[in-house]
Amino acid sequence: MTAGMTSDTGADADMLREFERCQALIERRLDGLLRELGSRLHRRGRAGAAHDSGAHEPGGHEPGGHGSGAEEPGGHAPPERGAGAEEGYAKLLESMGYSLLAGGKRIRPVICVKFCEAAGGDPETALDAACAIEMLHTYSLIHDDLPCMDDDDYRRGKLSNHAKYGEFVATLAGDALQAAAFETLVKSNLPPERIVAAAAALSEAAGAHGICGGQYLDLSGEGKPLSRAAVEKIHSLKTAALISAAAKIGVIAAGGTARQTEAAERYANAVGLAFQVRDDVLDVTAAQEELGKPVGSDKDNNKTTFCTLLGADECEEIIRSETEKAAASLHGKFADASFLIWLAGMLAERKY
Repeated sequence: MTAGMTSDTGADADMLREFERCQALIERRLDGLLRELGSRLHRRGRAGAAHDSGAHEPGGHEPGGHGSGAEEPGGHAPPERGAGAEEGYAKLLESMGYSLLAGGKRIRPVICVKFCEAAGGDPETALDAACAIEMLHTYSLIHDDLPCMDDDDYRRGKLSNHAKYGEFVATLAGDALQAAAFETLVKSNLPPERIVAAAAALSEAAGAHGICGGQYLDLSGEGKPLSRAAVEKIHSLKTAALISAAAKIGVIAAGGTARQTEAAERYANAVGLAFQVRDDVLDVTAAQEELGKPVGSDKDNNKTTFCTLLGADECEEIIRSETEKAAASLHGKFADASFLIWLAGMLAERKY
């Protein structure tokens, strides 16, 4: 059973098993996609090396009269560019995989796959889109942890990416994962018009009207007293936007209706707010070993949070109310939304 996500009834146990099955499915596909990317880069590295070794004039000499093993001015042999590029890619790929395959709840891709199923689609058809969402989420976490951002050295119980690989590798790993997200989405087996709609939803969630805008407002607000409306705005962009994109993309993958897409967005916005409020409470109440990242970091960074602004009791009331809104938004819109309703409740009660 997933730690921090307990179950008291047989029905809950069934839901939890299904959640864990989805997590495992997503994990395997993420690993496969990363391996495919590595294989392509490996082939390109070998092709580059072959091109370099074959770019000689007859007789095995480079243009200009130097032999293939000649040294450049200064007495140093020219580098083997193909092998060097391959070696460099390996470290970048290792860094990408370190964060992408580090576990985590996989909430966003699970939401995507399950909304596809709820809207009448085959959840397998949404799998690559779901993995694209997780790649983009992972990029955002790598960048959030950087010293110029939240400056956190731990994530998911491990060293954060920059703490292990250095800032420039971590920055590029995040950039590469964002690019890989869109590459994965546009190469998926969805119909072209659904790919376009999904890419539009994902790009909006990633940019100035989503994650980047929310992070900007979050960092700009450090050390300043913020109103509840301002804090809600930050997290509607930084947290809820990608959850909303995941839900909408699931419906898009299924070819669902506009009514279902609107319901999915309402559900995700409510879940996103409840999720962030729970995060703020856990940042005060949880132990680092349980949470997998430093606790009290919001206080250390002089951030106004829901918990510092409203107190724990009112935060619990917000979580309850938003979770009820999430469930209510799905009634009558989908043939079976029981898993999604269960998921909203489980996230509201999580311990990490």
